[in-house]
Amino acid sequence: MMKKSTEFSLTIGLIILLLIGGLTVFSWKNTSKSTNNANKNSSSSSTQPIASYRINNNRVYVYGRKAALYGKKRVPLVLFMHGTGGDPQKEAIRSGWAAKAKSANILVISPTYDDYVTYDNVPFISKVVRYAQSHYSVDPHRTYSLGFSNGGATSIAMVNEHPRMFAGIAAYGWANDLTKKKSKYLIPFQFISGSREATEYTSQDNPMVRVDVRTAIQTLFRYNNMKYAGKKANYQQTPYWGYTPDKTTRHQTNGTIWTVNDYYKKGYEAPFAQFVMVAKAIHEPHKAEANYSWNFLKHFSRNSAGKIIEN
Repeated sequence: MMKKSTEFSLTIGLIILLLIGGLTVFSWKNTSKSTNNANKNSSSSSTQPIASYRINNNRVYVYGRKAALYGKKRVPLVLFMHGTGGDPQKEAIRSGWAAKAKSANILVISPTYDDYVTYDNVPFISKVVRYAQSHYSVDPHRTYSLGFSNGGATSIAMVNEHPRMFAGIAAYGWANDLTKKKSKYLIPFQFISGSREATEYTSQDNPMVRVDVRTAIQTLFRYNNMKYAGKKANYQQTPYWGYTPDKTTRHQTNGTIWTVNDYYKKGYEAPFAQFVMVAKAIHEPHKAEANYSWNFLKHFSRNSAGKIIEN
């Protein structure tokens, strides 16, 4: 009887241990799952819009810190426009601007707009920008325009029609030219392209950025009265861009090489134009674009007289 009783006790003890172990594993898995979900929710919340408004029945999404919307301190304003067939929220995230808005304490607005046209968008986009400037605590002297594909091209169109509205622009993957040849209201500009993004080649097989970007580069050099204006591009000497930079740096970002070419203008310490080539990249937004663009644009503001000054 003692033997059977002992065996019975051991069996019961083993069952209890197994139950405790199972509960521990179950608890750990659920805790781990909850932690992962919390991390995902935290990451998701950092890229969610904090507000929105409508212009002409089109939704405009606002990114940044909630405290910045109506705070005492005026923060920079960045207009981001998506590409043709794109989504204003998804591309704000994919280009890195949704997250950058919070980390840099700036406000980013990303509108739904007619993404098949550029110059025709100017009246509507002007209202989008002016609404943000009048309703939120943003600095009108530090307002910038940029975008992917059609959004970048529209940024150039905005400068053509409203030369004093922005303190700098950037275009990702596509552009168009300015119709105005010159202006006393200069505009710092940046292009970011991928090496596999509609690349064209000279008769000697030297790579060139697409023709629209090449034309935009030359018109912006001329518009800003920079020393490169009117010079013939040499794609053998400077692949893709055609113009020898004053400075070149290379960075490895997320396993990809980003080559940054800087072009200076007399009277400014920061580069006034910047061309960035992303190795092996195709026509799509890249999360690091916001970092590279903000590192360029943040140096400039436009004073009350309309002159570009360095911050």
